[in-house]
Amino acid sequence: ALPILLVYKRYVQRGDIRVMAKVYDNRLNMLDSSRFTFDYKSRKDFLSESVIDNEGNVYFTAQHRSSNNKTYTTLGLFICRKNAEVKQVEIPLQDKRLLQSTLAFDNNHKRCIITADYSQNSKYRSDGVFIAYIDALSQELLQQHFVAFSDSVKTLLKPSGGNAYDEEDYHPDFVLVKKNGAVVIVKEDAYEEIISAYNPWNNSMINNPGVFTPADYYYSPYQSSFYNRNYGRSRTRYYNNNINIIQIDSSLQNQWLRVIAKNQYAEDEDSY
Repeated sequence: ALPILLVYKRYVQRGDIRVMAKVYDNRLNMLDSSRFTFDYKSRKDFLSESVIDNEGNVYFTAQHRSSNNKTYTTLGLFICRKNAEVKQVEIPLQDKRLLQSTLAFDNNHKRCIITADYSQNSKYRSDGVFIAYIDALSQELLQQHFVAFSDSVKTLLKPSGGNAYDEEDYHPDFVLVKKNGAVVIVKEDAYEEIISAYNPWNNSMINNPGVFTPADYYYSPYQSSFYNRNYGRSRTRYYNNNINIIQIDSSLQNQWLRVIAKNQYAEDEDSY
């Protein structure tokens, strides 16, 4: 199939979200364009990234929660087929609660794949992985399953720092769809923290010599001396630790789980 490109924009205003989506072929000829509006509360609703299939149809998920400090209690899939009205498929959660979901499309089997960590209660805690298959043509829920984690697996996958119950710590970085129908979920233990300007562990403090680089200083010709340009400035430290990889087979059962152990951080720069 030839490459299909999706360009979309979301604009939130006064409790509504407006979505504009345009689809182009590999020569940048526009194939389709659509606009739609629906209710959206930024503190209570979550929209996944939009994905596109090989035919140019667009999909994304929407989740809702009753307050801004709880997990999500509803899940819906929006299907935007070319030259047709937007359809919504509600997905039952069996009294369980989800963290932020990730959407992928399986072009071999013409189905949407939704994954998310789930919780048995309202806390930001992962009790396992939720996965669902939705047929893109019939717009019907084909399968869904809650893959429960054992206590030892929960300990292994627990975030290493920051807020241990932060929902973003459980948000998959991406989902890989394999030819045999299996799904590989990849997540990185990533978080950030603010280092106070007067914390003795802040690399910008002048009382912590030996960790500076020449770029940390500037020369004052008036005082004939060097000064630390970062003194008194708080810094953001970005942590990128273990990578968790989970494979779910085509029958929605957990096949294997691996953890790539690593510890990394960088200050004021998250692109490393």
